[in-house]
Amino acid sequence: MRLRWLVLLTVLVPFPAFSQASGVPLGSSHYTLVEADNGKTVGSAEASVAAVPGGYQITSHGDLKMEKFTYSFSNSNRLDGQLNIVRDQLIGAVNGAEVTFKLASDPTGRQFQISINASGKTT
Repeated sequence: MRLRWLVLLTVLVPFPAFSQASGVPLGSSHYTLVEADNGKTVGSAEASVAAVPGGYQITSHGDLKMEKFTYSFSNSNRLDGQLNIVRDQLIGAVNGAEVTFKLASDPTGRQFQISINASGKTT
C-alpha cells in the first residue's frame, strides 16, 4: 500500500508545479551551426527572451554561409502572457535576395494580418 501511494505521489505532484512555471525561459543564448560531415563552422545564431509588461519580447539573429547557399536573418517577436503571437517581424536574405515577413494579430488574437515581401513582390 505504501509503495502505491509513493508511485501515485510521484506521478501527481509534478503536474501542478509545471503549470505554475513560466512557459518561456528568460535570458540569452548563442548557437554555433556546424556541418555534420566535417565539423566546419558554417554559421551562428543568438536569441534573447525578456519579460515585458503583458508578455515577452523575443529577439534573434543569425547567419549561415555554405558553398552554394547563404542565409541571414533578424527576428523580433512579441508574445502575450498566454504565449500568443502579438506581432512578429522576420527580415532576412537568402543568397543575397531580401525577404521580409511581418505578422500582427488583432486584439482577440484570432485573426492575423500577414505581409511577405520577397524578390520585390509583396503579398
